[in-house]
Amino acid sequence: MTLLDEALALQGSKILQPGKVVVIKDCVATSGAFILRYLIKKMLMGSLEIAMLPKARAQKVSPTVGAVLFIGLNEPYVHYERILRKLGCNLSAYRDNGQFIFMDMLHPDYTGGKVTKTENALFELYKSIHQNLQECISSKRKRGGVCIMIDDLSLLEIVAHGSEGHVLDFLHYCRVLTSEQGCSLVLLSHQDIYASMDNSSFIRHLEYFADIVIDVEPLNSGLSADVHGQLTVFHRSSQEDISDMGSGPRNLLHNFHFRVKENQVEYFLPGKQI
Repeated sequence: MTLLDEALALQGSKILQPGKVVVIKDCVATSGAFILRYLIKKMLMGSLEIAMLPKARAQKVSPTVGAVLFIGLNEPYVHYERILRKLGCNLSAYRDNGQFIFMDMLHPDYTGGKVTKTENALFELYKSIHQNLQECISSKRKRGGVCIMIDDLSLLEIVAHGSEGHVLDFLHYCRVLTSEQGCSLVLLSHQDIYASMDNSSFIRHLEYFADIVIDVEPLNSGLSADVHGQLTVFHRSSQEDISDMGSGPRNLLHNFHFRVKENQVEYFLPGKQI
């Protein structure tokens, strides 16, 4: 179990708890996209740990796998497919069996979810999410839950024609939907865009309704060849709620460093030799 698993209260093949909202805040200098990719793999490949058990025992264990509804605003599908393949995850296979649903918001003629460039774009997007979510929930492959992921949230304002208020309304409806349907919501946003006083209220709204906030930042001491940045994971849930995620009490705040490699990410405590 990695430091990130521990910080997110993930144990074994366990994935994000239903109804939880995770906000990942990164910056241009230090991208947090690797966390999205890790959570995709965790949701889709939870059953791989069973394959490592003896055959007789594995047959008695029910696989814990989930589904991902991914709203791609930042990169096309082939980008995620290529990177996930390096991490040992065949995204195309999961897409074919309905576990991974990719909504390509970069495509000008996206019609799979009936999303068009109209004033009601966010409303149409929400309807498409709701429809796809219902299909995931009715599927037998939802044992591990369904997670809605948005990459990246700051680009939703383009879909909303620059209306920050409409984006916040959209996110509110998404949160209610995840709560009602028992799924989770993961949002990635570039906090650099909201650094000015005029835009800082948006990121504060995100932090307010998030259950877990992950800050992905450069090192305070500057660039390093061995350390690519630092992660701060903050649970806004109560200590009792976090304890319910596993055995024993858990910390509300975790801070550690990371290094992104070609096919994995290493996490370590500050000052530890790597």
